[in-house]
Amino acid sequence: MKNVLLLNLMPNKIETENHFKNIFSKLSHNVKISFMRMESYESKNIPKSYLLENYKTLKDISFDDYDRFICTGSPVETLPFEKVDYWKELIKVFDRIKVHNIKSYYICWGAQAVLYYRYGIDKVKLKDKKFGLYEYNFNRNSLHNFYFLNKKIKIPVSRYTESIDAQIVNNSDLSIVLSHKKEGICMLENKSLSEIYNFNHFEYDTLTLKNEYIRDINKKISIDIPKNYFPNDDVGQDPINSWTENAILFFDKWFEKD
Repeated sequence: MKNVLLLNLMPNKIETENHFKNIFSKLSHNVKISFMRMESYESKNIPKSYLLENYKTLKDISFDDYDRFICTGSPVETLPFEKVDYWKELIKVFDRIKVHNIKSYYICWGAQAVLYYRYGIDKVKLKDKKFGLYEYNFNRNSLHNFYFLNKKIKIPVSRYTESIDAQIVNNSDLSIVLSHKKEGICMLENKSLSEIYNFNHFEYDTLTLKNEYIRDINKKISIDIPKNYFPNDDVGQDPINSWTENAILFFDKWFEKD
């Protein structure tokens, strides 16, 4: 049994829970997930009774009980890190993970946040939201082909910012796993800290990007159709899931790698 502590920073917590439960149910490992939240932030999208019953906070956690740690993204990426309500609490979590040397996986804003805290790697706002299904190349110049069989990996992307590539490339602790000359860096590994940083979303299910698109359209937010996602860019057609197979392979290998 692999015990995972998952810090869920997303407002739609149940949807995010289900993304991971769905993928982990398909792994060759037995995985038990414990969910964690920020005590210094009160969620507006889910009853407090649900959080009290299903989520732990920092004071409740013994980190020795966990084999792995996952930190999700959060829709706060346009704010300076220090302006995020729960920033001080979050960096306490980052410190505890480092002290206990727990193998960790950070997603989207979560990856940006820990890279900023550990190394001062900043983020920049993109001209337009990077939104859709993007293809990245596996870095054959490294030894990190442990995770993937294919040279090209497709993965859902949904963000308004990106970490600065030059600061990543110049950091000797960080090794690029997935990247693209035009689209930039997708995934990094930090072997000294047993951490993986993915700026994008292996965990998304087939319709997540579609639901995000419809949500934003209904809110009158100007947004393009998710790139490379709907067949022929026709929102009336069902998207084809071309990433979950790689997500399952990745997480299986990640749990295997002690």
